[in-house]
Amino acid sequence: MSNSRLVARACLSLSALAAVDLRPEEAEKWVNDAEHATVQSNESPVFTGSLSGLSGHELQDQLARSAVVLEASVAMERARHSARAGRWSAARLALDTAADAARKVEAWSLYLELLRLDAAIARQRGDPRSAVQALGNAIELAQRLSIPKMVALLSSECVLALADNEQWQEAFTLQSNEPEALLMAQPAIHAGRLDAFAVLSLHAGDFVAAERAVSESRRIKLAAGDRLGALRSSLLLAEARRRSGDLQATVEVIAAIEDDLAKCGRADIVLTAQLISLQVRRQGLVEPLSWRDEALGAVSLADEAGSISQQITARDLVSTAFQLTLEIADARRWADEAVELADAQPLLRWRARTRCRLSTTLLAANEPQMALAQANEAMQLSEQADDTVARARSLSAASLALVELGRLDEAQLASGQAVADALAVQQSSLASEAALTQAESFLRMQRLREALHAFQQAEAYALRAGSTAMQTRAMRGAAAALIAAGDGQRAREILSRAEAISNGEHARLCIVDLARIETFAAQPSQALTRLDSLDDQQLSPLVTGELTLVRAQALTILGKSKQALSEARKAVEVLRPLGGRSLGAALYTQGQLEVACGDPAAAGERLAEALTLTGRLGLAEQHRVRETLEKLEAKANSA
Repeated sequence: MSNSRLVARACLSLSALAAVDLRPEEAEKWVNDAEHATVQSNESPVFTGSLSGLSGHELQDQLARSAVVLEASVAMERARHSARAGRWSAARLALDTAADAARKVEAWSLYLELLRLDAAIARQRGDPRSAVQALGNAIELAQRLSIPKMVALLSSECVLALADNEQWQEAFTLQSNEPEALLMAQPAIHAGRLDAFAVLSLHAGDFVAAERAVSESRRIKLAAGDRLGALRSSLLLAEARRRSGDLQATVEVIAAIEDDLAKCGRADIVLTAQLISLQVRRQGLVEPLSWRDEALGAVSLADEAGSISQQITARDLVSTAFQLTLEIADARRWADEAVELADAQPLLRWRARTRCRLSTTLLAANEPQMALAQANEAMQLSEQADDTVARARSLSAASLALVELGRLDEAQLASGQAVADALAVQQSSLASEAALTQAESFLRMQRLREALHAFQQAEAYALRAGSTAMQTRAMRGAAAALIAAGDGQRAREILSRAEAISNGEHARLCIVDLARIETFAAQPSQALTRLDSLDDQQLSPLVTGELTLVRAQALTILGKSKQALSEARKAVEVLRPLGGRSLGAALYTQGQLEVACGDPAAAGERLAEALTLTGRLGLAEQHRVRETLEKLEAKANSA
């Protein structure tokens, strides 16, 4: 081999190493050097056989062929590098150059690898339809060349591409074509089929089958010395456990491979683990401030080394974190970015799911009508994609918006269907969310028995999903239903249990709820003492608003009207950006206290605002607010 050709091949290897280590500028430099060395080379390459028996013409042909193959190899590496940098057009151009060169000299083995790379890049950029087409062409070529091992490998890869493209029936059909026993004995083929089976099982909601398949795949890869492959299998196992709702088991899988992740040198694998961990924390409703910065870091890593779907997931996580910390403008900006990314891709399920996130963000921004429009659009997309999970999320998002719009019967129907869809695919966490919305609609309609039952169902689903925070929300809801039904004692028992199992914001909200029960049970001093226990803690706006409202109500019972009015005004100020039932209660409390403190005009303004809000939300409290306002107006007219 000539020095130039040796340099070219060495440069290709160095480029690959630099790309893996996320040194894109260095990787590009080595590709450029490889291209330069290829142009400069006019000498013969290494052949597996001897050149001594070749005629001059044959030798010339072989030299020319080898030069073209090397040119194609350099273009192939250029395509890999461009794809890693997200330069899809450049990757496409390099692939076309390499493919033309490989076809020109009938280097079919290289051409097969180019088709596989074409499919991998297509999947990464969010175009699984092109991936399916490339792999279909590769399978046909491998069959013509009589390479059964390659056919089997390509078939498993095609199953994954079909799953990406939401062609589930075709994926299941292809997966059912079992290779010969001799081929199945080969580790790469057996593990590939197990991985494909695991992905299909996840879609079907059969998490036990998915876990068995991926565990066996990991064992096979380890036995074959494929440590990176085994690491990917571990991450697929973690994802299966996360989707099943077993959050603790998911954390344990990630913890068990921490050392391997640190040593693997693969940013894409590290990113996958990071996204799974972040989703676990979101699913478990862990304090968002503890993981928001990590989510922002995941966006940067995803943009640098991740697929389009990972870039969307990272933005969705950041949006969620900002929404949970009530930084709604930032939450909406990241949700909009995710929608924009998804809309540029052909996958309908991503368009649906990003719109669900945007819908909940708009709801947090007190834009229920816009939120409903996004949820409805998401529902249509999920129907087209035949994606039950996306449809359940869409229905749940729609039901939340309908509750805020006061369309409670519609909300109850939508949330009920969301629960059914979530259970059909064994998504316990999603079922819990939907059941909570259903329970809230029953509560607002004063159908207290049905509300209590729905909250208890939500608690059961949350327990199955391993989400303590969701369980706490359900228990707080059940307590609210019991209070409305006049059973304060049972409500207190449930809240005490909820406080004991929760932490962070959810535990603080339980404390506020217990203080509210004590206030209405004519124990205001005890309630104030309980609230004082939170004074030295960092509180979110939601907890601050709820706490201040209950303090105002307790001070009112104690006859300290001026202090109570000051607290009520503060509660309205804090809760106004959040909207909802608590704001209505704060406005009503402030209105009553304005009367007591001698300012009927201000009282009328607050009560009118409370009446508008409770009417829009369909709250039963609107009747009490209207009655109080009418009495105030009658008194003013008679004066």
